Amino acid sequence: MYSSLIYSSFELSNDVAVKNVFQAPICDLKIENVEGRYLLSGGLNSAIHIFDLESTDDDLQVYNLRPRINDGEGSKKQIRPIASVNKSQGHKFGVSGINWFPTDTGLFTSSSVDGTIKVWNTNTLQSAFTFNLENKVHAHAISPISTTHSLIAAASDDSAVRLCDLRSGAFTHSLRGHTSATFCVKWSPINEYLLASGGADCTGRIWDIRRAQSCLNMLDQHNSVSESVPTGITPEKNKAKKRKVWANERTTQNPAPRTTYAHDGPVNSLMFTSDGKFLITSGHDQKIRLWNVNSGKNSLTNYGPYLLNKFSQSIYPEITNLDLCDVPLIYFPSDCRKILIYELWSGRLVKKLTGHFGKVCSVVLRPFHEELYSSATDSEILVWKPSGILGDENKRESEPMEDNWSDDEG
Repeated sequence: MYSSLIYSSFELSNDVAVKNVFQAPICDLKIENVEGRYLLSGGLNSAIHIFDLESTDDDLQVYNLRPRINDGEGSKKQIRPIASVNKSQGHKFGVSGINWFPTDTGLFTSSSVDGTIKVWNTNTLQSAFTFNLENKVHAHAISPISTTHSLIAAASDDSAVRLCDLRSGAFTHSLRGHTSATFCVKWSPINEYLLASGGADCTGRIWDIRRAQSCLNMLDQHNSVSESVPTGITPEKNKAKKRKVWANERTTQNPAPRTTYAHDGPVNSLMFTSDGKFLITSGHDQKIRLWNVNSGKNSLTNYGPYLLNKFSQSIYPEITNLDLCDVPLIYFPSDCRKILIYELWSGRLVKKLTGHFGKVCSVVLRPFHEELYSSATDSEILVWKPSGILGDENKRESEPMEDNWSDDEG
């Protein structure tokens, strides 16, 4: 396990850069988890580009970059795309989201505001299948652990979350509950049937796709972990008493049931922690909230007034794996052209990463490496690495040590 100092000390890389090939806002980035090598990117000009992050020095062209904030002068190795899909081959309009197939880099998916989700063969860059949702698609997600289904969950201008089956090439069923457009969806990393969604109706929902009444929880910002039973009474013994109190409250103090809102504005971002026990959401109220997935309660963690989030499109934050560093961190894209780094549990703002000249849309950590990649409306993909001041001495002393036993002993 590493010290959080390493993952909170990111600065613009002084030696590597990704070539600007989009000439348009870049909405989403994904790095596959098999090798942590291939970067998938999609932009509002309908283009999709794949970059090999381990290109050799012979493959990388050295060039001089224009001056940039926090960027040292000199030359950088430039990573060029190894494969591309343009508008004539792919979507008619901008790409809103992209995903690698979890266990095979031979497939990836893309969604678009043209109302379709496409499944691509990575080797031929040909579309293997297209799902037509007939509504602008804002985001889509594939379960990272599923063994019993191959469903793509889609958030679109339709109020229902649509489920597309990769095996049959058909829609299975819809999850109904939102009252207007849905902006974001995400599968649980530990339960292949659990799905979270957020929408323009200011609500966040957790679904079990196996159930007839699929919605397990509506996230309520006023339902917090601070709400506890009276002292000396256990929850089990107080069930009847709690029901009576709530009934009295509805009758005498609040005749109409309280509307359940996760945010005071559209919800356009959410992400599970790696253990699947917590969920973060953000909305147009400029708030980030941390939820307990099992109880649906708001942790009331205060992330401060720093986030700027006003665009009606999905944004893609990143959370460090809980086993990766001692203090888990959130990397949040912001409309203020910065990436905000927070401590997950305390909500403390650790650092602001400055380098983009436009609204930041997506951030992604590279698996097996200490690298962060980000995209923005300035059409740039930036590479962030730990500060050169920090080295191996910042790794925790408890990281795995070499085995003292000799391999020669029999």
